[in-house]
Amino acid sequence: MIVLPFAPEVFILTSVELTKSDQGHWKRRFRKLWRETPEAMREEMGLPLDDDAYARCNRRLMELARAHGKVHLIALWDEASVSRRSFASGLPVGKLGLWDLQQFHH
Repeated sequence: MIVLPFAPEVFILTSVELTKSDQGHWKRRFRKLWRETPEAMREEMGLPLDDDAYARCNRRLMELARAHGKVHLIALWDEASVSRRSFASGLPVGKLGLWDLQQFHH
């Protein structure tokens, strides 16, 4: 299942294409993954481009995951690879705090 806060092209600008260099070919990888995922397994939330869009999308992903049983979330981020603000959109890069994770662990 792929859940995006906005249309794929907006998502690419705000989350995939964060630098001018695409050495990892992330844009091409994302588009291929999106195309090859059945429509029934893709969701565009149509949210406004604001500070809360990614947090709302994360909550939606957790809801969908919990519908299938107990959720174990493992998230790794070195914080050095991305600045505190998204290069493309200027929106803050957020963190999911321990409290946020605990509410889904029930």
